[in-house]
Amino acid sequence: MKKRARFIATLTMFAALATAAPARAEPRGGPDNRQDEPRRPNDRPPDGRPSKDQLGKKQPAATRGDDKPELPRLDGHFAPPPAIKGAREKLAQDRDARRDRERKEAQRRYGDLLAKPAVREEMARHNRRVAQIDYLDQLANAKGKSDLVTRIAAILTKEAVRHEKRMQALRVSGG
Repeated sequence: MKKRARFIATLTMFAALATAAPARAEPRGGPDNRQDEPRRPNDRPPDGRPSKDQLGKKQPAATRGDDKPELPRLDGHFAPPPAIKGAREKLAQDRDARRDRERKEAQRRYGDLLAKPAVREEMARHNRRVAQIDYLDQLANAKGKSDLVTRIAAILTKEAVRHEKRMQALRVSGG
């Protein structure tokens, strides 16, 4: 009996949907989708994000909730604060040498294991996290916040331990 009642309810629902007025016909993407008109340079996509040609331009200083001006954007990235700009430029100059040195060290430690997708993902995750932690360390040192520097050092140690544990597990499982 339950099956029959469920079947009748389903049929009733489909009948109601079939007789309902059709939805307003609009182009795919809604009313803001102007496929027949060319995009103008200052148009924003419907979701409010800046368009690709606006990313490289200097945006007016908008204020956040805490009334601090937003950092200027350069090529889609935030500009480093002036306190660490010199250190960031020095890192950019020897980036290729550091990358080669890191790759050789990883190849020496892990060998053929680096060809496995899971290992590559872990290496990318670890490198991204270490880069973010190093950036925070530079900021804390530049602003003279020694208590924050010690906390950041502890976070870096935890990340190194986590990474070694994960790499050991991948080595045992074969990647």
